[in-house]
Amino acid sequence: MTSWSGWPSSPEAAMDEELQRLRSILDSLQAGTWEWHIPSDTVIVNDRWAQIVGYTLQELEPVTGRTSVALCHPEDLSHSSQRMMAYFAGQTPRFDSEVRLRHKQGHWVWVRDSGCIVERDGTGRPVKLVGVRQDITERKQAEELARSEGDRFLALARVSNTGVWEWSQTQRLLWASPEYFTMLGRNPGDYVGHLTLAQVWVPWLHPDDLERATQAFADYLAGGAIGMYESEFRMLHANGSWVWIWSRGSGLSDANGLPQGRVVGTHINITSLKQARAHLRESQQQLELISNNIPDAMVFQLDCGLAGEQRCMTYISQGVQRTHGLTAEAVQQDVTLLYRQLLPEDAVHLQEMERACIANFSHFKVEARSRLPDGSLRWFMVCSSPRRLDNGHIVFDGIEMDITERKQHEQEIFALNTRLEQRVQERTAELQAALQRLEQAQEGLLQSEKLASLGALVAGVAHELNTPIGNAVTLASTLLQAHRRLQQQVASGLTRGALNDYLVDVQEGGEIIERNLQRAAELLGSFKQLAVDQTSTQRRRFDLQALVQEIALTMRPAIRKTRHQLHCTIAPGVTMDSYPGPLGQVLMNLIGNALVHAFAGNAQGNIWLQGEPVEEGWVRLRVSDDGCGIPTRYHKRVFDPFFTTRLGQGGSGLGLHIVYTLVTGLLGGRIALESHRGAGTCFLLELPLHAPASAPDTGAAAPK
Repeated sequence: MTSWSGWPSSPEAAMDEELQRLRSILDSLQAGTWEWHIPSDTVIVNDRWAQIVGYTLQELEPVTGRTSVALCHPEDLSHSSQRMMAYFAGQTPRFDSEVRLRHKQGHWVWVRDSGCIVERDGTGRPVKLVGVRQDITERKQAEELARSEGDRFLALARVSNTGVWEWSQTQRLLWASPEYFTMLGRNPGDYVGHLTLAQVWVPWLHPDDLERATQAFADYLAGGAIGMYESEFRMLHANGSWVWIWSRGSGLSDANGLPQGRVVGTHINITSLKQARAHLRESQQQLELISNNIPDAMVFQLDCGLAGEQRCMTYISQGVQRTHGLTAEAVQQDVTLLYRQLLPEDAVHLQEMERACIANFSHFKVEARSRLPDGSLRWFMVCSSPRRLDNGHIVFDGIEMDITERKQHEQEIFALNTRLEQRVQERTAELQAALQRLEQAQEGLLQSEKLASLGALVAGVAHELNTPIGNAVTLASTLLQAHRRLQQQVASGLTRGALNDYLVDVQEGGEIIERNLQRAAELLGSFKQLAVDQTSTQRRRFDLQALVQEIALTMRPAIRKTRHQLHCTIAPGVTMDSYPGPLGQVLMNLIGNALVHAFAGNAQGNIWLQGEPVEEGWVRLRVSDDGCGIPTRYHKRVFDPFFTTRLGQGGSGLGLHIVYTLVTGLLGGRIALESHRGAGTCFLLELPLHAPASAPDTGAAAPK
């Protein structure tokens, strides 16, 4: 109730009215109020205080100082506590803190608490703190967005190496980003704070660009900084070179569209672009110079319109004067001068080619004849490719070359070839006869090499059988002497001891003879099978490990004569359906080749024979040694027939040729050589587990 003068009628009424006014202000601000009684740690809040975090007062009661602590983001607790302690210590005029609180729905809400002490005890300690709480989430999000946009802009400037600058026309000060200086090779730390154009722009301008660049910026500012400012100039790099800069800027306006007196712009390093343009101009000049001086040729560009409806020479080199007796200017004015020189049938063919290439956008090459103004007939070859320009026109870029002399040579060559064909046929017949004789001789040499291998096999058989059979003969002789002694003892009086000695000797001798004869039988079986394989190309299934063991046994006599060792490592269970004889001959030839060639001058060495299956039905064999190696210059010739480095010393030059022929032919595989001087030699064989039905090409596929 107020009096007629508008003033409250009593102090109580005035207080009520003041409280009402305060509530209205708080409602308009959508602020929550709080009153913290510190000694009892009780807090009185209004509904808005709870609504900010999505609760009702009833859900939060009782409200204490720990209620806000429980809702506060862990990272903001120390900040809020520090702000409160600073206020209590008198370091700040009031308590003011911005923190995040957990909303009932789980997200975070930014709030600002502002308050002051309204009551203290007799010692001056705070008793009651009163304040308001405001939801500042939208403001924080706006600030974060602005910060993010600023960071994104600066990051973009860093990534693109673009220098950003801002000129205050009122203060006549310049701000520049670090890239403004780094693109000039300068340290941004040397240019901090507010700068002037006289410090970081004018002194660095090229003398030839100084007046033009400064005047252009002054004119832009004098015109009210309206529109876009743009200029190109050179600035001095820290290393003494000049950097071309493309400077662009725009004046800023306020909400009412009025100039703010500030211009924001960028500096972009366009030195490489300038250099590229200069190189392009130089290249164009060089291209024109070259095209004008190509002998017996002309370079052209033919504009065919949007869909081939026209023919217009947009460029033609001066070579047209030499090739067609026409000036470049005349042909550019009337291209039909060239077309009218063509013979009628060639003109039709050329026009058909042009239409087809325009329709399919494919390049073409055509030969045509032209009748020149002096009456001579010349052959020309035209090579061209179509492309479409930015304006949509189709153009042919091409070259025309005078090939008259080539055509004359072709006619002469054709006549010469006709005469040569008959001579070639005659020589071919003679060569075929010689080739047949050579093949027969080579077949005989191959057969001789096989017989030589069989001879080595027989020698091995004799050497290996000598030991068990010799042992058996010796023991048989010993038993015969024991039998004679027994007969004498029977005649003179046989004792039990003598009889027991005789029986023991007979038993031991019989066992030894049996073991030696059994060993000889096993050797004979192995040698028999190997001999059959060596003298035939019979196909059968066999175990690779067993075959290699037989080969090693056969090669043992030859190896024993040296100080070298043969090491065989074959994966078990590898069964092949192939030709064991040729395969054995290949391995024996490779081992023998190593014994003869690999260890010349060496006291001892090692030979390895290794085998393992590989995927897709193939087996890989390696025959390697640690000998002297094969010089690189011989690698391409080692498999050639009759090639040997021991000519006149017992080498025929057919061993490795036979190996190559058998591996790539009958066995259907591949063979490769890996060797370096002083680092040993390795022959790598890749063979199919199932040999082909017929001899394949030497390029049979093998696993990689």
